[in-house]
Amino acid sequence: MITIIFEAHSTTLDNENHVSSGHFDVELSPLGLQQSEELGERYKDAQFDAVFCSDLQRSFDTAEIAFAGRNIPIIRDSRLRECDYGDLTRHPSSEVDREKPLRIVTPFPGGESYVQTAARVLDFLEDLAKDYDGKTVMIIGHRANQYGLDQWIGGKWPDEAVTAPWKWQPGWTYKLYISPAPYAYKMRVVALPLTISGLNPRIEFEGKPYIAKTEAHISLVMVRRLLPTLIEKGLSEELAEQRVMETINKGLEFFNPRFEGLTGALRLGQFEDRYSIVAMAKVSNIDEFYDYVNKELGLALEIPPVHITLYTAPNEKAIGLVNSKDLASKTNDLSSDQQDKLKESINYSALTVSIG
Repeated sequence: MITIIFEAHSTTLDNENHVSSGHFDVELSPLGLQQSEELGERYKDAQFDAVFCSDLQRSFDTAEIAFAGRNIPIIRDSRLRECDYGDLTRHPSSEVDREKPLRIVTPFPGGESYVQTAARVLDFLEDLAKDYDGKTVMIIGHRANQYGLDQWIGGKWPDEAVTAPWKWQPGWTYKLYISPAPYAYKMRVVALPLTISGLNPRIEFEGKPYIAKTEAHISLVMVRRLLPTLIEKGLSEELAEQRVMETINKGLEFFNPRFEGLTGALRLGQFEDRYSIVAMAKVSNIDEFYDYVNKELGLALEIPPVHITLYTAPNEKAIGLVNSKDLASKTNDLSSDQQDKLKESINYSALTVSIG
């Protein structure tokens, strides 16, 4: 586990003029310089293995002023930049804020989407996990960084993270749990990452457009769904997640559940504004793994439907299938003719799936 303390960069000249900087390299204001010194004072007794910041001066100046004279590595990383607002760079913050809910998947004109900025944060976190397990780090960054942390560690959907009310506070703490390879833990879901190739990138089926997933996985445990049960038993959310992840990681090492292949069945998913195409799959030792987890945690979890989401709607929102009830209510069986037409449409005969 890695403990991450997130701090927003100090106040800039653009902040004071109520414009949104994006990738524009604005400097700190006199107030921001003072806030940076106060940040260092607040953490004068804290021990960090590294402080990460973006390569924009408002981020790295905050870090270098706050931790001047401390023997702490300060590491600049361009993946921690703010969202690129493109043509709206340095426009009034009120205007940019109105655009944010519209830019989850669709980029700002000439800039980025929040799906793209979250992907940068995920890439950073995956590298962080390789070198900082068991350590404590600080990130001094931008709002887009925090949206990514809220998504990948906090388990929020991208639109939920971006549109949630935000208020400054003296630091936010995130616990980044790490699952043993080849498994991954993100968005509070333990999953088996997969690589898919051979699919047609875009199709239309029964009047709906679909886009192929660029990243695939099999969800093994929806941790965010079982935490409330343990919290009801008296554990804090932090202790509940810690206990769950320790148990799950041991179970993964003991039973090593692996992808065994596809069953050949496809299903169409539909839930609210989400729709998808899923392929049912097989995983080895899944029964034994769940028996162990249930026994150790005192739960009665149902094994989730083993499936791979191959396509989503253009909004790229997947549909969580936690149990057999979800499978029945959120997806539909297809007739033999529908199966054949859909398989031809997606190029199913050329589909290959591998771990990683």
